[in-house]
Amino acid sequence: MKKAIVITVILSIAILAGCYNTLTNEQKDENSPGGSYNQAYVAPSTERINFEGANPFEGINARRGNFIFEAGEGKILVKSDKLYLFDVKGQKVVAEGPLKDFNPPERYFTTEEGYCVVGNEHTESQKITKACYYNENLDIVQEVNLNEVLGESPKFIAVDKTGKKIAFATDTGLFLYDLVKGTKQTLLNLGLENTEANNGLTYLSDLAFFDKDTKIAFIGSCYEKIGGNSKKQPTFGTISVDGTEMVNEKAELPRLRNMEATDYYVAFSEDAYPINTGEPVGKVIIIDNATGQIHRHTLQNKHESQNVFLLGKGKYFITCLQNDDKEVIYRIYDSKTGKLFKETKQEFDGKTDEKYIKTYVQTFDDTNTFIAVSAFYNSEPVVTIHEF
Repeated sequence: MKKAIVITVILSIAILAGCYNTLTNEQKDENSPGGSYNQAYVAPSTERINFEGANPFEGINARRGNFIFEAGEGKILVKSDKLYLFDVKGQKVVAEGPLKDFNPPERYFTTEEGYCVVGNEHTESQKITKACYYNENLDIVQEVNLNEVLGESPKFIAVDKTGKKIAFATDTGLFLYDLVKGTKQTLLNLGLENTEANNGLTYLSDLAFFDKDTKIAFIGSCYEKIGGNSKKQPTFGTISVDGTEMVNEKAELPRLRNMEATDYYVAFSEDAYPINTGEPVGKVIIIDNATGQIHRHTLQNKHESQNVFLLGKGKYFITCLQNDDKEVIYRIYDSKTGKLFKETKQEFDGKTDEKYIKTYVQTFDDTNTFIAVSAFYNSEPVVTIHEF
């Protein structure tokens, strides 16, 4: 059975859119989405929704990137004119708070006591990175100048679920800082002199805690000799928080930019390709933390690989793809096998003349639902909630 609840939000938006190690203790496979999914496609039913109280989507500015974030327990954070906590099942705002005016993109983290938003503020002379902590009612309870605390300007940051430990990367290394103890631990020293010790890794560009905060997943890069020249190549990998175990693998995804991490799975995928710069590979890389396996799945359509989202704990991942100017296709795949599990479509009545930009998705596997927000040129976004 499939349902879709459509929320039409009255809003006008103007938007423009030799460097890796081979592991003996891990298995790798590459899967195509062959086989059939276990339920034939049925057009979802739709109904109009009237918000109870505040409409959190009215103030969305899609020019500033993603605006919905996982918040735990069937809720999402909505970055709008304020910061809203939205109950997906109840279709209502349950808390709201002030929105920090950080330069995009910000990072949003769910912690044991609420939420943490990490972002940058620019002065005439420097970039200041701050961490803003909210409680569950979205009251700001603490704001930390990370430049001062860490003693340097971090390039990439991840916050663990306690909210008290911060992993951060600079040009010189990867570090773990304990806000309570005030201690800094070096996990990796970067630089050409450490390339061999780091399995080829020379640079880090994204971080995420997983496996109950005992490991850190990352996107990185290395230099590979091609035709006598050194060329920068994207990599992906993991490292334990004590720095003792590290994996760094060549990604073979030219525009690897996106990483989604749960305690059980980590997904790596490409970002959108600018016009006339090539096409996506059409693959998703999945790390299964329980087995150590690395899966490389081939998708039904290569353009799906630019919009990949892990479902809840990561048993499934979902992709979205604009079929034409009338609909978006959502496909749900099994993370282990890469088989297509289910497919659904959402038509956008009355929007045939507008150009579709992007869909952002948050998922909840405990209730088998996902919420998607689709943005268009010069038109209101469309919010859909699907059961699968």
